[in-house]
Amino acid sequence: MKKLLSIKTKYGEYKCLFKLDKEQSDYIITVPSLEGLVTFGKNIKDGKKMVKEAIELHIESIALQSIKNMRIGDIVNVNKELIKV
Repeated sequence: MKKLLSIKTKYGEYKCLFKLDKEQSDYIITVPSLEGLVTFGKNIKDGKKMVKEAIELHIESIALQSIKNMRIGDIVNVNKELIKV
């Protein structure tokens, strides 16, 4: 059984595919728009909680990596003020 559900996060809404793993009696959840993101849940409610957390952590890690990759002289907008880093 598969279900496509929309999950609201602090970074927007994401379509998530919930697939029942009959052997394990739990759900495998993927997010098609975030390649490689996979999590699990005991049931739909638990899966929603787990995938919301996984999405938010995934996006935060991408943002952190982008900040780490910035070079001196790049311009960053912080609180609507431009500063040089």
